[in-house]
Amino acid sequence: MAGLRAAAVAGVAVIPDLAVSRGRLRLIARHPELASRSYGSLAPQRDGARRYLLDRGVPEATAGYLCAAYLAATFEAWMQWAEGTDPDPVPYLLAAVEVLRVPAA
Repeated sequence: MAGLRAAAVAGVAVIPDLAVSRGRLRLIARHPELASRSYGSLAPQRDGARRYLLDRGVPEATAGYLCAAYLAATFEAWMQWAEGTDPDPVPYLLAAVEVLRVPAA
């Protein structure tokens, strides 16, 4: 989970303009047809996270479920951040990842 947490935080650093991102996320939140396409557009991130987990010995089915949960939780964190005025999305992302657990084998 530490690697997924670090990936979520590192993603913030590569966004050139958080204000523009906030505006886009608010637009997505207000249009269900845009929101419904968001999961599909995150496929590269989902695949990367899945490979990361598999490389660390997480069983394949568990890795798939965990990646789906990771994307849903972090997307929700971004949407909650976008609706507010807090300048830093990192606390939202950390809170989202904190609820995820790798089940014991």
